[in-house]
Amino acid sequence: MPKFEERPVPKISGKGLAGISEFYENLGWREGLAVDQSKVAMHPIDYAEICLELSIIEDPEARVLALSTWLFCGPKTDSRVPQSIVRLYSGCFPTQHTA
Repeated sequence: MPKFEERPVPKISGKGLAGISEFYENLGWREGLAVDQSKVAMHPIDYAEICLELSIIEDPEARVLALSTWLFCGPKTDSRVPQSIVRLYSGCFPTQHTA
């Protein structure tokens, strides 16, 4: 069974890409580190709520960019993860720096 830790779903107070960065920072990620989003999981309802938050960004270009980034770089969904929890599996934030 994979090792993981659970944390509360962070609130996104920033808009657009800043909010997505803030989400991962609140989970322990630091700028310059990679994120293996396949090792970050959340309940589908929580995932959809963040999509909804991003979908009300006023600027259409910023909205599309934020939603696209969330869909491609956001956590995976897993209905076995309790609602309001993000599950971080071992290796989700590799220590090697990105280029």
